Amino acid sequence: MKKIIFVLLLGICNSLSYSQVVMNLQLPPAGITTKEQLWSISLVNSGSYDLNVTLEMQFTDAANNQRVFTAVTNQITLAKGVKQIRQADIMPVTYNIINSSYNVDANPSGLLPVGVFNVCYTVVSTGGHMQELVSDECETIEVEPLSPPILIYPSDAEQLETSRPLFTWSPPAPINLFSRLNYELTLVEVLPLQSPSDAVQQNIPLYFSPDINFTNLQYPATLKELDTAKIYAWRIKAKNNYQPIANSEVWTFSVLNKNTTLPKRINYSDYVKPAPQQNASYFVCDGIVNYQYNNIINDSILRVRIYDITT
Repeated sequence: MKKIIFVLLLGICNSLSYSQVVMNLQLPPAGITTKEQLWSISLVNSGSYDLNVTLEMQFTDAANNQRVFTAVTNQITLAKGVKQIRQADIMPVTYNIINSSYNVDANPSGLLPVGVFNVCYTVVSTGGHMQELVSDECETIEVEPLSPPILIYPSDAEQLETSRPLFTWSPPAPINLFSRLNYELTLVEVLPLQSPSDAVQQNIPLYFSPDINFTNLQYPATLKELDTAKIYAWRIKAKNNYQPIANSEVWTFSVLNKNTTLPKRINYSDYVKPAPQQNASYFVCDGIVNYQYNNIINDSILRVRIYDITT
């Protein structure tokens, strides 16, 4: 009977110790990019005595449950009440990189890998002869690249002279965060009264390529030429190890009718410069005529005569 009572009392003591510390995670809802941001935590010691503890953390890929790295902080003392953890309190932090395929920066202030991850924390009491878990908590976070893929060609709202463009973009940054980058291209028609973003999300793709290993892709010769009477929208989705990490903006373009010619573009240096009457000048121009006039004496009228000399 005494042994049973002893076991029950030991269980009650452990339960009280476990509930003595409450952990509140205060991770930012977005914009997490570095390891230092993972330690935004407050601890509440509801007991009547101080506790010496360490914090342990496991960083796990949410898609496949693979552990990426673990971390252990320096010992800290929790007085009764609330303690807001500061970076200086827990230094040095020891990081153990478990999975090298994620290209984790070993520097304590280094960048995190991009993707969706589960971060689990454990408060471990170190005051007695044995380490004892006194609190634990987990949260799912999404680490996004500092810069998503950037579209290059066709540029936004551009009118193309080719019906089979070479789609071109730049990779997300910083590039060293990624172990295996690939891309997904979506090309859709934009219907009347439809925004480009809605078109990409709602319309059936005219062309879809889910596994691109380079930052350009030629519109296939096996597909029908793009229609000159339609507006198209395109988007690039970047993926690391086949897991989506960031989307580009959605840009639109159209294809010029082959019978349509673009107006001649004249640089600033091609502007004709009318002069005062005593220094009147003339110019032979073809296409668009641009004027630049420096009105020094505040003239109110500028007379220009245009003659057709093609006949």
